[in-house]
Amino acid sequence: MSNSGKVIEETEASYEQQCYDKVEKASGALNIFKVPNKLRKVKEDAYSPRLVSIGIYHREKHELAAMQEHKHRYRRYFEKRLNESATSRESFESFFINTLAEKIASCYVGRIGYYEHYNLNMMLEEQSDDPIFNTIWIIPALRQDLALVENQIPFFILQTLYEEPKGNNKGVDDPPGGTEGYKHLLDLLHKFYLPSQPKSTNNKQHPAGAGDSSIINITNMDIPGSGSYNNWGFNYCASQLLESGIEIERQSSEKHLLNITFSKGVIRIPSLFIDDNISLLRNLIAYEQYSISSNHITSYPILLKSLIRSSKDIKILRQRRIINSNWIDDEVYLAQCHSILDEVVVKDFCFADLCNQVNAYARNSGFADV
Repeated sequence: MSNSGKVIEETEASYEQQCYDKVEKASGALNIFKVPNKLRKVKEDAYSPRLVSIGIYHREKHELAAMQEHKHRYRRYFEKRLNESATSRESFESFFINTLAEKIASCYVGRIGYYEHYNLNMMLEEQSDDPIFNTIWIIPALRQDLALVENQIPFFILQTLYEEPKGNNKGVDDPPGGTEGYKHLLDLLHKFYLPSQPKSTNNKQHPAGAGDSSIINITNMDIPGSGSYNNWGFNYCASQLLESGIEIERQSSEKHLLNITFSKGVIRIPSLFIDDNISLLRNLIAYEQYSISSNHITSYPILLKSLIRSSKDIKILRQRRIINSNWIDDEVYLAQCHSILDEVVVKDFCFADLCNQVNAYARNSGFADV
């Protein structure tokens, strides 16, 4: 190996080590990570992009290469917009490297890249309008890909790429306010589905020992043994609840996924999320498991699993338009509902009060606990 080649190799190795050191020191900022193998093996395609990669984890995949030509073209379009504004490409690149590179590195778990400008080049290839989006299947595929745990870029990058080309015209056609505090697009979606004022979780309905969980080493992403959640949820399935005199209705307001209520003998539930959005639900759960201290989305399939135990329960929910996916047969739907928690560590349950009220109401109607 020539001396110059050796210097380049040592420089790359040194930079990679620096990136890892930054990640170790800034562990509180880590929020974009690889899905652990135990979770991925349950449903491999739920965590892998099918059309486009963003960020660092899937960039080199051959099956996603078809979008690279479009991404390079978008980059040239972005550079043209920079030249038309008060910001030159050189000044923007300098700003990106000197101001944002370390912040970007602190967001990712694992390999960051070898060159200081690697992330800049990558981020500049991820946006713009194009006639390709007129293809009927493209938008749904993109929506799914952009909501994957492993397929994220920091939200502040999206804001920077949007604002910089406007130069002195900042403020014109600005996106709606309230975008502060989002880590990436999946984090934005997670916050969207939460109640406006989430109730603090508690262990009123915890089985013995279920509240205990191992601390996850985020650099290894090891999964501790899943906690038992069999004693959480409704004691009765949908058909049994109807027999007890409890009615089940579709929630008139579906603004929040978790807006499930019980009042005057009626359970009201928004349209169920386990259908077209099964991949999104799995990724939201993975995000809760390994990045943030929340169990709200993870609690959702626990509740559904206790409510849906047979095809009879599914038919009841279809009749009430709580399940709308007619293209998924009952047995497949049941299997999806029950497998979504495989290899998931359950630490808390956010619907304990609701389930306690429903269970007590059913018992008072003469039903024994199941």
